[in-house]
Amino acid sequence: MEDFPRELFLSLVRAKTLLGHLRPAENLSHAEYRLLTILKQHRAQENLRQPSEISREMGLPKPAVSKLLASLEEKGYIERYCDSRDHRIVYARLTANGEQDLAEVQQRYRNFYLRIFEEMGEEDSREMLRLIKAFFSRIEEEIQKGWPVPDEDAEKGNTP
Repeated sequence: MEDFPRELFLSLVRAKTLLGHLRPAENLSHAEYRLLTILKQHRAQENLRQPSEISREMGLPKPAVSKLLASLEEKGYIERYCDSRDHRIVYARLTANGEQDLAEVQQRYRNFYLRIFEEMGEEDSREMLRLIKAFFSRIEEEIQKGWPVPDEDAEKGNTP
């Protein structure tokens, strides 16, 4: 059990690496894809998104989000526009082309994962999902408690 934290850490790194190879589309980075899904999600809720809100949601600095927005706008996936009452406020929304291409990418991802889950079987797939949710729930709880506590972890030798 002593090697378990390291084995888990290495497995998570491997998963991140493997999933990183699943590029959403030829001309779309993972960050751009995530931003498009955020805009789609908030459009469904009829919430407009400002770059500062997107920045908080993605956990990225505002300049990085501005660069992503500029790239997506150049590709025709989004449009930015000013608030009618306060021209200093800028919003972003999906274009029809952005919605269509996003739907195609989401369907490709869905089909890919369905093939994987079909190979694994329903019972194993559901168990994996249950365990992943439980694992991330515990991580969120620890973060809310104020993790990390470097001195305490270093004293105990708790490093992956």
